[in-house]
Amino acid sequence: MGMTRTRRWLAFALALVAGLLALWPLRLAPGIAATGLTAASATGSIWAGETTATRWRGLAIGDLHVGLAPMALIGGHMRLAVDGASLRGAILQGRTSGVEALNGDMPLAGSTPLPVARLGLDSVSVEFVAGVCKKAAGQIRLVASGALAAVAAGGVFAGTPVCDTGELRLPLSAGPARMDIRIGGDGRFRAAISVTGADSTDRPALLAAGFQPTPQGVALNLEGSL
Repeated sequence: MGMTRTRRWLAFALALVAGLLALWPLRLAPGIAATGLTAASATGSIWAGETTATRWRGLAIGDLHVGLAPMALIGGHMRLAVDGASLRGAILQGRTSGVEALNGDMPLAGSTPLPVARLGLDSVSVEFVAGVCKKAAGQIRLVASGALAAVAAGGVFAGTPVCDTGELRLPLSAGPARMDIRIGGDGRFRAAISVTGADSTDRPALLAAGFQPTPQGVALNLEGSL
């Protein structure tokens, strides 16, 4: 009888905990901010919620449907599914961090030192495990701004992300222009931008924008954090 009563109480306690978790308000969910998401408001539960005027690492991405994946929590990391007009896919946080099958198009102007105006993501997946890049796939587009847009073919840098010596590397190209961005597990990045054979029309504008002359053309090196 005592064992039966204990089992009943245990089943009741587990059901109570499960019920409380199912109703846990999204705005109070621990760890959500660690994914880089902030919002003007959040409603619903951690499993199925809504955010308004959302920003991801400072980028404006509008309203989202969001929800945690329970099985990922069992595996020791957070997988937050996001679905909105500007961003769709999943954000990972924990010992494994990064993004999964991310698609989107969002403005970058004013949010980065890079001379770019927009970011495009096509099925981008990146995984850092304990701060080391282990997986990278998909296509990334950066739309150039200012003087760089005039020399880049179509103004769009494009390429496939790769893992290189523990860092995420974005080797992007646009005609005679190249952009090589390296991102560490801590979110810090280094970017090397070069333009070969810049003609007399484009060269003054690029130099005025901070590019430095090189034997092949002009180049610009930048650092920052995401």
